[in-house]
Formats: sequence, C-alpha cells, structure tokens
Amino acid sequence: MEKIKMNGKTFELDFTGIVFSENRLVINMINVTEGLEEIEKIFSDTVYTDRIELASESDILIKIFKGFTKLTEVSKEVEAHVSTKIVDDEEVVIKSDIIKIVLDKVSDVEKRVSDLEETVDILVLENLGVKEEK
Repeated sequence: MEKIKMNGKTFELDFTGIVFSENRLVINMINVTEGLEEIEKIFSDTVYTDRIELASESDILIKIFKGFTKLTEVSKEVEAHVSTKIVDDEEVVIKSDIIKIVLDKVSDVEKRVSDLEETVDILVLENLGVKEEK
C-alpha cells in the first residue's frame, strides 16, 4: 500500500489513497494507531502539513503536496471494506477502520489576513507593555 510521510510521521493509505484537486486534498488512511484527537492535532499543525509526501510501498517518492494546511475534516469509518483476497479459492473481505482527512489550501487572502491579525495582536500587546513569551 502507498503511504504518506510528513515531517517524520508516516501513515499507510487505503486503496483510495489520496484524492486531490487544486485546492483540496483528501487522505484516506488505514492501520492508524493514534486516536482522532491526536490525528486532528497532527493535521492541524503546519509543521506536518506544509509538505506531504506520497510514497510507494517500497518508499519511492511519487508526489509532493505543498500548501494544504487548513484542516476541514477528520472522520472515521469503522470496519470499512478495504480489499478482497482469495484464500483457499474463496473470496475473503478485508475490513479496517478508515481515517479520512480533508485539507484545503489556504488562499493568499486568508494568509495575509491571518498574518495581519497576528501583527496587530503583537503591536497591541507591545503597546500595552505585555511581552509575548516564546
């Protein structure tokens, strides 16, 4: 199965893997050990989502996704049909929980507004004599 790699984190993909357009990236993962809250923290952090690498099962880099940093959905489908295998001439359905992540690209306008809000907040705090802790 293909996988995604993000700043040291690796997740195995479902057979539908990744679906993407110019402004949206949908990731379907299986065999995820982290809970939904932990997944939400990871995919909300631009340290991880700024660069998402799609790799083959043998770790060959297939594609790099950049700029999909706005988390819009985290959901879980329990015991979904993941694949089918033939065992002893019988078809066996393989099921697993699927974690779906939807990321959007942040538009230039949204980024500029966010940067301006951050700058205004810093200036207001400085004007009030409050120093920001790092």
